[in-house]
Formats: sequence, structure tokens, C-alpha cells
Amino acid sequence: MSEKIDYSQPLKSLLEDLEITEILICKQNEIWYEKKGHFFKHDVHFESLVYFQNFIHLLCDEASIQFNYEHPFADGNWRGFRIHICSPPISTDITMTLRRLKPNHIELDKLQKEGWCSNETLALLKQTVSHKKNILVVGSTGSGKTTLLNSFVALAATDRCVFIEDTSELLCPNRFSQKLLTRKDYQGTLPEITQSDLLKQSLRMRPDRLIVGEVRGGEAKDLLMALSTGHGGSMTSLHAGSAAEALLRLEMLVQMGAPQWSLSAIRRLIQLTIDCIVVTKKDKDRWLLDGVYKIASLESFGFSVESLIQ
Repeated sequence: MSEKIDYSQPLKSLLEDLEITEILICKQNEIWYEKKGHFFKHDVHFESLVYFQNFIHLLCDEASIQFNYEHPFADGNWRGFRIHICSPPISTDITMTLRRLKPNHIELDKLQKEGWCSNETLALLKQTVSHKKNILVVGSTGSGKTTLLNSFVALAATDRCVFIEDTSELLCPNRFSQKLLTRKDYQGTLPEITQSDLLKQSLRMRPDRLIVGEVRGGEAKDLLMALSTGHGGSMTSLHAGSAAEALLRLEMLVQMGAPQWSLSAIRRLIQLTIDCIVVTKKDKDRWLLDGVYKIASLESFGFSVESLIQ
């Protein structure tokens, strides 16, 4: 009997190196990886396009995701990585991005010791979580939003948290918390389950806190409506470069879910439900805190954001 081929062999050293946070496969003979905030080209590559395609097929089987010409992109989890695959006709080559998922949360105290924030800011963030303020974590891709959410959630060990995610990345703080995942049906045989659907279901599950991995569409409306029913201490993340950008983007996302709502009503709802905005950024090989903000008031031109800590 012939020996079974390990099609993941070209990535073996990268998968085992815990300091590598991201692996980029631009084509079968070009692999890059991120280590300590810098990208390097891997000196090993897949032998052929067929070899690379076999690796993708096995990966998709393990991750239980569908990927073919009709559905040329896919997301999922595989061996401790969040993966994204993209192929023609929507890209020039078959590409893959693998982002390492951290198996454990990083405590806020450890982040502070590494220079992420000051002692005063650390105390403020802990107080914000313990007093059950609703937190919006914002930043660019790879700036540590998910890591920070996990650090906040770890402080809620006595609360029942209901998580809502597209892919499982956040860590439950206890055994009586619950995780809900969306469903995409590429076969067209089952109804899709969206974050909006899960948010509506979560309210019947006796949550102390609602934790949404990321808002990126009309589910922002359902989240704010859920928060307005009294679920303090809830958290979510959003792609944005600053607190002001986050408020504008959140406003637009709510409009996607409720186009009939007036702008003043949307802004008022945001003001009433979001207590704190934490902005993160990535500086070379480490994450940094870019600011902690609270929504202070509404003005004629939009939101005014008052800085607590710069």
C-alpha cells in the first residue's frame, strides 16, 4: 500500500511556529508569513498546482466547508487557524489566508505589562467591564480586536454570555455560557442563519451579556435594539480607524437594517446603548491602545466624542 501523502507538508514548519500569526498563500509557489509584525517569504512551496489543489480539497473536508467554481470563496476554521480561500474568477490565482487563533485569552494585566496601556487605563477598562457598560472595540485588520474582546470576556467569569459569531474565535468564560454560529448554505437546500436571526434567538436564552464577534451589516440594528432592552455589559467589534469613524460606520450599518428609521433616531439609539469605544492599532510587532472614548452628546452635525484617555 502506498504511503499517504501529507499535502500540508510545505506549511508544516509555519503551522508549528507559534510566533507566526498569519500565513498568506498567494499562489502555489509563493508563500508568505507574518512573524513579530513583519512579513517574510517562505523558502518552501507546493510542488505543483495539482498538489496545492489537493491540499485545499483536504482542508475543506476537514473544515466542513464548500469551495468550488460556483462558490469561489470560503471561510472556516482549520487546525487552530481561521482560513479564507479565494479563486478565479474573482481572483487571478487561488489564494489562501490563514490567521492563527489564540487558544487562550491574554489577560489585560499582561497586555499592560507589555506596554499596551497605562495603569490608570487598565483600571478604567476593568471598571468598565465590571460595571457592565456596553463596549465597542474598533480597529483595523489585525489590530487585536478579537484578542481584546477575549480579554474583556475573561473578566465576566460569573456571567452567562451568549456569543454570536460567523466563525468561532471568542472563548467562553465559563461552562454555562453559550455560543451561536451563523450558517451559510452553498447548496441552496437549507435556509441561511444570519447574525440578525441569532440575535433574536439569544434574547430567549437568558443572557447576562451579549457578545457579537463583529458587526458588518444590518444586524447592527438588531444588536442595538437588543441592548436597549437592558442587556448591560455587552460587547462587539467593528472595523474602523477611529472612534469618530466607528460611530459613522455604525450609523450606516443600522441604516442598512432599518432604512425607514430617521437619522436622529438612529443616533439617539447609539447614544443610549453604546457606553464606551475602545480603539486599538497595530504598531510594527505589537498592539497598542489608541484611545478609550465615551459618547458625550449629539450635535447638529452628528456625534461628538469626548476623549477619556489619549
